[in-house]
Amino acid sequence: MIKCMQIGIDIRCLQSREKTGVGEYAEGLLTALFAQDKSNDYWLFSNGRKNTDRVVQRWAQSNVHYAHTTFPNKLLNFLLAIGLTKIDRRLARAGVPSLDIFLSLNLNFLRLGSKVKHILVIHDLSFIFFPQCFTRRQRWWHYFIRAYRQCQKAKKIIAPSFNTKNDLQQAFGLAGEKIEVVRPGLCPLILAGTTEADKARVKEKYGLVGKMILFLGTLEPRKNLVSLLLAFSHSSLAKTGLTLVIAGAGGWKNEREKELLSKISGTRLLGYVADTDKAALYAQAEFFVYPSLYEGFGFPPLEAMAMGTPVIVSARSSLTEVVGQAGYYVNPRQVEEIAAALKTMAADSILRESLARAGQERARSFSWDVAAQQVINLISSV
Repeated sequence: MIKCMQIGIDIRCLQSREKTGVGEYAEGLLTALFAQDKSNDYWLFSNGRKNTDRVVQRWAQSNVHYAHTTFPNKLLNFLLAIGLTKIDRRLARAGVPSLDIFLSLNLNFLRLGSKVKHILVIHDLSFIFFPQCFTRRQRWWHYFIRAYRQCQKAKKIIAPSFNTKNDLQQAFGLAGEKIEVVRPGLCPLILAGTTEADKARVKEKYGLVGKMILFLGTLEPRKNLVSLLLAFSHSSLAKTGLTLVIAGAGGWKNEREKELLSKISGTRLLGYVADTDKAALYAQAEFFVYPSLYEGFGFPPLEAMAMGTPVIVSARSSLTEVVGQAGYYVNPRQVEEIAAALKTMAADSILRESLARAGQERARSFSWDVAAQQVINLISSV
């Protein structure tokens, strides 16, 4: 491996207090990457007026450095969009050595000097295939970051699944050899499992009573919660004592979902769930359901499987690639099919046990150590 390259990493995706799949991917990959690579210097770029120390994870390795600039985000984005500034130049003014490579962990406003080789992570192309699932502001944001241009200019692109790789080839006309599939691993808190004390703590914290079906994800149209809620209502499982628990960040365009939650008996909305609570929450569910319309990867089903919880997922996008033969598949557009799946899973304990065993076995094949080694090899090749 080339000794001591100067590698910039865009960690602006980690500046949110409510971590989603992108943040989970970034933290998992960087933790494994820094544990393996002691040769290169890494410069973690963040920006904003607010102090990020309480939000962004701190890695203590001597070759990992933090470079936070306090430029107003909106102004920085505007200057990057019209080409009046470059990230590597701003970092140079902050004392960062000339960069050899810049790794973007997610799409964001970006412009780099011609000498810096760019590696770009694209998690999914939902903003292209499902624009109706985004607010007008979000659609404009995706327009101005110029995803097509960034993908064309990048030296290499990392995708979390072959489904996303195929989408990139079809939507942007990219060559297959330009795209490296790096499958994510599992959060250490999930790998550590849970205890009876943790389960009791989480049950008390969220006021959980009786048996539950669990959904965990951002409350947004792409997650297809309207269909799930209608399916749960049609299934009449609430009469058997089962509760449908919806957990996840607030999201957007979810007025219909909240309306149904207020009207359909046997449903609970928990809101954002801390990482420290997830393992115990998964473990207490009878089964997990995730009828998403489109995913670039899909962390929640994988996490549920790792905790020995059987899963119902959409037979769409990357979910079949992640879950393999270890899940119960449904057409997310068919409410009655989802309702039938809920009733079947609730009634068949042998099926649940079989899928739980298969899911745990499947989850063992996902490793951040493997992912980090792939990225190190990619950096070397670039």
